[in-house]
Amino acid sequence: MSEPAERVSSQGAPAAPKKSLKGFHFVLDALLVIVMATLYSKGAVNLMYHEVVGLVLTGLILIHVVAHWKWITGVSRKVFTGSSKARTAVSYVINVLLCVSWLACIVLGILVSKKIFHFGLPGSLVPWHFFTAALALLLTGVHVGLHWEWWRGKFGIRKPLPKAAVACLLVVFLAAGSVSFAVTDFDRWISAPFNKTMAMEHQQRETQQVVSHGPAFSGKPQGDRAGASNDRGGTDARGAQGGETGERHGQPFSWARFFKVIGTTLGELLGVAAVTRILDLGFSRLCRKKPAGQSA
Repeated sequence: MSEPAERVSSQGAPAAPKKSLKGFHFVLDALLVIVMATLYSKGAVNLMYHEVVGLVLTGLILIHVVAHWKWITGVSRKVFTGSSKARTAVSYVINVLLCVSWLACIVLGILVSKKIFHFGLPGSLVPWHFFTAALALLLTGVHVGLHWEWWRGKFGIRKPLPKAAVACLLVVFLAAGSVSFAVTDFDRWISAPFNKTMAMEHQQRETQQVVSHGPAFSGKPQGDRAGASNDRGGTDARGAQGGETGERHGQPFSWARFFKVIGTTLGELLGVAAVTRILDLGFSRLCRKKPAGQSA
């Protein structure tokens, strides 16, 4: 979701090839976000789906990096030569951390795989998989917030929105994020590796598993993400990290549960993006004066 290397001239409409390329970037980034959102619970579909589509996500991330390679190398030169603006340098650091967190999440996911790969590694790695996934979600939200203008343009909104419209949009995103974080145990997930009780509970459950259904790590007995029984889509909405379409709890696949997982994940992402946008606007106005009437 970085700015494409091929910039559009402010003097007129972009050439056809550039339009095509920018359209490709938009479709790729939108697909990345949607696919990512379906992976924030193994109970959204089943463990096999989680692992297979996780590998698909890995491929999409690689395509995303290659598609923006010219932009990446150009910004890297500016950052390391000290010729970049402060905002560009911050965005660059966020992007690096985002890549590292996703790389760690993917590698850990492969190492603890129960369906495709079978490395037989200790379950103590699973909490770190949850932690890096949670961190990646936060950084993805920051990344989206920093590229707010780019997304606005890709939705066909060429002129700056009125300030009232921007304020309303940010309030909606903040509300969606607040609700999504409230109905999930995101805090338990991101603190998983540092909570000895939760880690021990996960290891005990894993040693008791006779059939390879994947980890059921939680800080509480079987629930949302880290085990809460709140409703992200039934008892296993985004939790009971593992299992086959909820069969462990007598639950067949549910489209309602599937879309709740997507909805709450996107809600969290948009909430973080909104906070980032607000901070970005505040920082920009502190550093420079904007022309009168210019909006977000």
